[in-house]
Amino acid sequence: MRALKHVGRLTTKLDYVLLVCDVRGLPESCSSVAVCWERGGKIFTTRTIRVEGVGPERMARMNAKLKLTATLYRSPRKTTFDPKPSTLRVLNRSSSGSAAVLGQGELDLAGVASIDGVGRTQVRQLKLDPPGKVIQGALPITLQISISSKLADEDENTSTADSVSQASEIEDTSNRDSKRDMPLAPAPLSNPRLTQEVLTSFDESSESSTNSKLSVIKLLSGGASARAAHGQQVAARTAELSHALHEAQEEARQAEARVATLQHRLRTEVLAGVAEVLERSGKIRSKADLAEVYHRQLTLIMDQVERIAYDDGGAVGGAGGVSHLEAEVLQLRRDLAASRIECADLAGERDELMHVAKRLNKQLLEEASTARTK
Repeated sequence: MRALKHVGRLTTKLDYVLLVCDVRGLPESCSSVAVCWERGGKIFTTRTIRVEGVGPERMARMNAKLKLTATLYRSPRKTTFDPKPSTLRVLNRSSSGSAAVLGQGELDLAGVASIDGVGRTQVRQLKLDPPGKVIQGALPITLQISISSKLADEDENTSTADSVSQASEIEDTSNRDSKRDMPLAPAPLSNPRLTQEVLTSFDESSESSTNSKLSVIKLLSGGASARAAHGQQVAARTAELSHALHEAQEEARQAEARVATLQHRLRTEVLAGVAEVLERSGKIRSKADLAEVYHRQLTLIMDQVERIAYDDGGAVGGAGGVSHLEAEVLQLRRDLAASRIECADLAGERDELMHVAKRLNKQLLEEASTARTK
């Protein structure tokens, strides 16, 4: 009957790649999940992933790839394929028994394909239906995916999809217990929208991971000498990275200590003096005296900041910095220099006045002698 159904229709065999990004809205009772993709009795299952987050942000970052090959049919008079439904299910893998279905949804493969076999990658967010009654107030389970299709390669399809599904199930069963105990990197609990760039980068990382696995297989088949050489290279690289990490941590500690030193010196040498001057300036009534106090303090601040900036050996506690007594001595020296300049100016004015007084005395004596002669 199925053969009679497709008589006179055009066939196209396509390879589908489904990228499962994450599952959101998972219940509190679920600690680990897996996603399965079913089409025509063939089931493809991802590995088991631990659930993260609390409350409405509970999610599982799957980052898994599933592949499926399907034959699509269409009428010669149409440019669209007949519907090809497939089912996506989220499985509760919290216990070692049979996996319970948390939610399921339909995915039409015909909506992803094109008649020329060049299908574009589509990013979708599927809301899955619970298997039983809908619980009032329960959050819907959403599945973030990306799916693409291309014409099937006959060389790649020599092995059946059943063997692929079977291998996937074996890998999932063997790695389930070990992966539950593995620490997972903290995932952001925000709800960002999936983009094509994220899924493309994930696809590239998956391909690079596959290439790494192939290189490991070649290494294992290369003999003991190759493994020993590879082990030495890994050990040397590990030691190099450890040394670089230690140096970076030491530099970070030194930078933190330096920042703490600068903060301490700014508080004790600069801010304390400024606060004292501001408190004392409230009692000064004369604007001239107030301007002189402010100018003196500003000069001191510039000197202190310059010493802090160019001092490379300062430490917390005042070593290498300017203490309160040193600041007072420095101010007294500056005042003494200003007083000496002022004294020199006064001495110059005194000498000039004495010279003027001598000239006036001389003129008076000349006028007095002139008056006597008359």
